[in-house]
Amino acid sequence: MLAHLGGIGSLYSSLPLFGAHHGIIGVDIFFVISGFIMAYTTRQSWGMVGRFVCARVTRIYPLWWLCLLIEAPIIFSYLTGFWDEYGAYYIKSLLLLPATNPGGEPYPVLSPGWTLIYEMIFYAVFAAVMTTSRAGLTAKITVSLVSLCLVAFILPTDWDLTVYLRNPVYLEFAFGVALASAYSRRKISGRLLLCLLVTSVVVASTYSLGQSARFIYYGVPASLFVATALYLQQQNWRVPAFARWLGDISYPLYLLQSIVMFRMTPVVLGWNIFSGPMTLVAVAALCIAASAAVHYLFERPVMNALKRRKTPATTPA
Repeated sequence: MLAHLGGIGSLYSSLPLFGAHHGIIGVDIFFVISGFIMAYTTRQSWGMVGRFVCARVTRIYPLWWLCLLIEAPIIFSYLTGFWDEYGAYYIKSLLLLPATNPGGEPYPVLSPGWTLIYEMIFYAVFAAVMTTSRAGLTAKITVSLVSLCLVAFILPTDWDLTVYLRNPVYLEFAFGVALASAYSRRKISGRLLLCLLVTSVVVASTYSLGQSARFIYYGVPASLFVATALYLQQQNWRVPAFARWLGDISYPLYLLQSIVMFRMTPVVLGWNIFSGPMTLVAVAALCIAASAAVHYLFERPVMNALKRRKTPATTPA
């Protein structure tokens, strides 16, 4: 959200920027957390590939499609008269297949979905690894993801898949898998945190290398953030209720924030109630409120309904 607020600030000279572009590290934290969750939650269901795929599909697509529906009037206004040229781009975006926009950039029609496309790539790799034994999971995932990155350089450059695979940001999923292995063995220690902290400082110099080194200069600090949270969990630290609640609405918040910000910022400015930083605070509050509404009115009911379908109630004999 911080990065998007920075984008809003760049559009309106009356709003501060405060270096918010570094807020994009939230995506890297998201990737590390995703790798951790996939590895940690499949300990008892390892090998159940169909169940895993079904769970991921039902978790990701319903809300993604809702957000596309919200943006449909704008999307189709752009596609009018250009369906032959851009129709495939829209279909790929709908299915979260690798898609590049007309400018050749790796973004689907709703730009935050680029991370979900990487999620789908990771899920495919993880599902394939699930057909083998769980032993050496971190190594298997790491080798698989690195192999994809290398293979990308022999694929045709005009493939959308190639554009995505040549950005090694998805190696951050392997960081999360490694943390899951350490956490399962209660190996998240102060020594590990110190090691990650020192490494984060050292790799900061790779920032000048650009996007190709993002998995290093943002991925390592993101791993430090997640590892710290896991360490506190091991120490029986209680997560504040508000933080847990934000976690519950994090998916709709991620997808809706850009929609709400760019539509509501002119409205908030028109109220002439807030000025400077308070305008951004008000817009952020609207994003959270909209995300909470979608979570309670759509996401949670849909997820509960899908869970009931997957695990039908049984009547006692």
